[in-house]
Amino acid sequence: MASMLDNGDDCLVEVPIRLSLAEIERLIRMVDRARRSDIMSSPLPTAEVSSERLATFARFILAMRRHRENVFPLVEFGEPAWDMLLDLYVQHVEGHKVSVSSLCTAAAVPPTTALRWMDAMVGRGHFIRSHDPNDGRRVHVGLSPAMISGIESFLVDMRHRALAALR
Repeated sequence: MASMLDNGDDCLVEVPIRLSLAEIERLIRMVDRARRSDIMSSPLPTAEVSSERLATFARFILAMRRHRENVFPLVEFGEPAWDMLLDLYVQHVEGHKVSVSSLCTAAAVPPTTALRWMDAMVGRGHFIRSHDPNDGRRVHVGLSPAMISGIESFLVDMRHRALAALR
């Protein structure tokens, strides 16, 4: 069972996990390699990456987040705005409209929490609401142009850094 430890300003989560010595050594080597290569401060790539590849990478990030929740069921990670943003980007690239209810499902939190986060993102101009012209009861949500540009820059950067880390 997971327990919470209050360490001043930091809150640590204790998660029971079993790793073999070989797995621990592999993780240590990965961290050491990342530190030596200074992956997070390397320059951004100059090559263009297609929106479709970025959407695939965004889907991968979402899948890993759901997998993380399955592996650590007692830990609440809770980043509904990030989940919604990634889902909206994937749907944008695929040319799909996203209803409010679908976006709430994508957030993987209770609907009231998702709606609160969605309202905050709309209020900040990150998400845009639009009414369905064929059904006045339905409202669609999408990303602002600035947010599309921002998520694409982020995904290009993270994809580059992930590939560099795995070399």
